[in-house]
Amino acid sequence: MVTTRLLTAQQFLEFDDSGEHYELIEGELTRVMSPSPEHAFIVSNLARILSTQVQLVGLGRVYAGDPMVLLRHNPDTVLAPDVAVILSDRLPLEQSAFMTIPPDLVIEVLSPSNSPREVERKIGIYLESGVKTVWIIDPRQRQVLVHTLERAPQAFMDIDQITGGDVLPGLEFKVSEIFDD
Repeated sequence: MVTTRLLTAQQFLEFDDSGEHYELIEGELTRVMSPSPEHAFIVSNLARILSTQVQLVGLGRVYAGDPMVLLRHNPDTVLAPDVAVILSDRLPLEQSAFMTIPPDLVIEVLSPSNSPREVERKIGIYLESGVKTVWIIDPRQRQVLVHTLERAPQAFMDIDQITGGDVLPGLEFKVSEIFDD
């Protein structure tokens, strides 16, 4: 029998990744591929769109660039979404190495290396941990899949307008803005 030593969030923080990207899922290291230039471009567009509408009116704070979010304890789970939004009334008073409050909105941009099973697992972790809305951005299909606990996933295509729903009232933009210059 092989035993795997589970890591805590603190041990994960101290882990020397030698330039590799990892997340911690139920105490186990999970390697994450480095983002492609297209992936980084999409994340940059999302951060710009959200920052313009969210921070400008004081709704909250937008985090981009893989912020580490501690979502579960014993065993610990730390995920690094591409973009996260925390509303103003829930912003932590103190900053730490991890976000310890589940974001209100989490956005993941799919990469060719993401398996459907891996994506579904992450969506489940986010929603079960208190994230209100999860957007999955599919660059190949040029679509956004919106996941919440309250309803079945909704698909927004390139030509559709997407809104912030109950989480970010007033947020509205065309899905194509995510993918285009």
